[in-house]
Amino acid sequence: MERFKTSSITHGKRNTPEYRTWADMCLRCDTPSQTSYPRYGGKGIKVCDRWKASFEVFLADMGPKPSPLHSIERNNSAGNYEPENCRWATRAEQAANKSTTVRVVWQGAEVVACVLAKQLGKNPKIVCGRLAKGWTIERALSQPVGARA
Repeated sequence: MERFKTSSITHGKRNTPEYRTWADMCLRCDTPSQTSYPRYGGKGIKVCDRWKASFEVFLADMGPKPSPLHSIERNNSAGNYEPENCRWATRAEQAANKSTTVRVVWQGAEVVACVLAKQLGKNPKIVCGRLAKGWTIERALSQPVGARA
């Protein structure tokens, strides 16, 4: 915690959302007593040295949060917190990046299956349930609910 005290004196941003994000990120990766540590530091996820050493560098790399709805996201959820792997994202954007998210190829592009289902006016739970059973995306979207194959 001494690192946080010194850093806040230098930049005067201790009470900002970006500082809270930085401090929480460092704690969940470096402090085994934190409840979130098993999902981060316990899995080997680290904060890069340049960010760990300086909130100012973290802020310069990430920029300010675009809105209160944004939080830090690792593009590769198994990767570390570092400039090449992080961005500000909304909860919906982060949900699409979870390891359990089902992705399909639709009209030549990789898309999130449940998002596609919503866009096409289909029930996402039904479509994703069908995909989990091994259906193709075309069949999962086109077969009426209750119809037998």
